[in-house]
Amino acid sequence: MIYLSKLLDQKVWDAFGHVVGKLDDLLVDYTDQAMPPITALAIRVGSPEPKLVDSKDIATLWPSITLNVDISRLDIFQPAGHELYLKQRVLDQQIVDRRQAPGAGERPANCPQKQPFLSNRCRRGRNGIAAPPGA
Repeated sequence: MIYLSKLLDQKVWDAFGHVVGKLDDLLVDYTDQAMPPITALAIRVGSPEPKLVDSKDIATLWPSITLNVDISRLDIFQPAGHELYLKQRVLDQQIVDRRQAPGAGERPANCPQKQPFLSNRCRRGRNGIAAPPGA
């Protein structure tokens, strides 16, 4: 499996061995799929705004990022607006809210010491069903 973190900032080479730039991001589409296909590479060439290269120009991603065309024949990708930038929108982002609510993890006063509890509510039985109010 190839990890995005291993690809970022790697040099991107054209078909003749010329350095095109460095990989800044990957764009994917059809995000409802388990493994959405790559639609474009975002490559930093020197300008602050990365150049988007269509995925049909990709020859390999590993061990090096190589394109199957010369640098002068790159197809610039025009995003439709629904593509997902993986580095920008997913990598190093908090996806699950791990903040605790006030008082979470504290044993409620009405919960006997021997009874398990979860998030300010007593639980009964092995299946973790919450105790009914007033129990």
